[in-house]
Amino acid sequence: MPPEPSADAIERAAQQVRARFATAREYESALERSGMGEARLHRMLRDELRMRTYLDQRFTVPSPSDDELGQYYRDHLGSFTRGGQIVPFDAARAEITTAVTASRRSALISDWVRGLRRRAEISNLYLMRR
Repeated sequence: MPPEPSADAIERAAQQVRARFATAREYESALERSGMGEARLHRMLRDELRMRTYLDQRFTVPSPSDDELGQYYRDHLGSFTRGGQIVPFDAARAEITTAVTASRRSALISDWVRGLRRRAEISNLYLMRR
């Protein structure tokens, strides 16, 4: 079980959410529209941080090599184009690393789920007809 995130980590996550809004009023309005208060937002962020920690622990992905990053960049140049211009590799390096890591983690999770499905009978209640 992943550890509880610190109060500071939760507050940093909340600040990142607030920063997405141009004004405090826009932020408060969004909370009102969603029927969510600050306390509920903090609980959701806490849960999100715990899930991220679990995924990081359970599905550890090795850092990609420079060759792997370069290959991904070449294979996905369209993803690294801004305003009709290709973003240089060095400027896109962090984004490339994130994309490669996410892709690998997704593959690990998919393999894990396939393994679970092979070992168990799963009934999807949403797909079952009456």
